[in-house]
Amino acid sequence: LALQAQAPELARAHFEHSQALSPGNPVARAGLGLLNHGTEPDSALHDALQQHPDASPLLHTLAYQHARRGRW
Repeated sequence: LALQAQAPELARAHFEHSQALSPGNPVARAGLGLLNHGTEPDSALHDALQQHPDASPLLHTLAYQHARRGRW
């Protein structure tokens, strides 16, 4: 909700807290990837997808990164 409300620092805090409570949380990983404006290495998302292959937030973030880099 904080991300949708354009409160990126609050969103980052929530995603980081989620990661601390549940390392590898695919929603938190994807949210942090979006907050990093697609600068996260693809390998980090691919690693997360290995653990959670059906996690649509991770797939969305990876697609966003590819589009941003002109590789879509």
